[in-house]
Amino acid sequence: MERKVTLENRHGFPIVEDDIFWSRELENALPKGISEVEADAWMNRTRKSQVTSIHRATWRTCGQGKNKHVRLADGTAACARYRHPFTLQIQGELYSYYLGRLLGIDHVPPVALAVVNGTAPLWSPVAPLLPHMQWEQGVLVALIRWIDYLQRGKMPVTLLEGEVSGQDRRLLAMGELQLLELVQWSDLIILDYITANSDRVASNQDAADLNSDPVQMRNYIHNLQKSQRDGAIWLIDNESGLIDGYMLLQDRRNGERFTRFHRFMLERMCLFRRSTVKRVEELHSLGTGAAEFLLRTVAHHEPLAGLLPPVPPKIHLDRTLADRIAHVYNRIRHCMLANMSPMY
Repeated sequence: MERKVTLENRHGFPIVEDDIFWSRELENALPKGISEVEADAWMNRTRKSQVTSIHRATWRTCGQGKNKHVRLADGTAACARYRHPFTLQIQGELYSYYLGRLLGIDHVPPVALAVVNGTAPLWSPVAPLLPHMQWEQGVLVALIRWIDYLQRGKMPVTLLEGEVSGQDRRLLAMGELQLLELVQWSDLIILDYITANSDRVASNQDAADLNSDPVQMRNYIHNLQKSQRDGAIWLIDNESGLIDGYMLLQDRRNGERFTRFHRFMLERMCLFRRSTVKRVEELHSLGTGAAEFLLRTVAHHEPLAGLLPPVPPKIHLDRTLADRIAHVYNRIRHCMLANMSPMY
């Protein structure tokens, strides 16, 4: 389709097209994540594979508690997230991954469920270790693909200083890597808003708010990692999205605060990937059916999805998910109407 480049740097490199979209040149230059085909292949291999070694989790490898860092027979590694009896957090991890897929965001590590069973082929090589790990037999764990060569990342200064829009002259002074980081942040903000993730940017916002210390926002962002190889931003540890995140919204004391945190970040961005906007519009068109579509997608790809507990009725998943998607859709519409641009 025809496009109008509305912001380009002095070298003639397109930055913005049609006023609210990152240019196709920037989209094409984005570091590649894990495609759906590659993710499905890894999940299928993992279900048929064997855990060959188990290592203690640390803050740098898979978090805390009873989580483990495991090595699989195919040479890949995974975080084994053990959250029993708080299985809702495993659901948050799984559902957030598949919502990311529906949005076309390929920098959320894929997730496969497994049952702890020392006699099953998956666990048989490490069966003697299981009794010492305080893992109960028959409990679900989430195996999350481990991504190598990551380091902690911060929020771009441009976002800290104000709204990023298609008329933002600050973009003209940026190099390609800085621009690509902002492109990825536009997706991060959308995913975290829809899932109401309370443990990434909102975690820093919470610390800044409670301590009256805005410097917290300049610190490393929780559960955000940046590739040392290509600058890709990876959104890790998503267990606080969707189920747990939506439950927090119902909390009388903190729900309003975290709603304010999420809204603040959403209103910080007025530039989007054209492909992401199209996915948002498609999900928005489903209305309250978006939740059913998400759950069907999970059930189609995850054989053990039926072992997960029912989504708590009090979070009203269908209505809450539809409302969050609508808020993102309306934000995009606001930016579009302000510039009189086509939707996509």
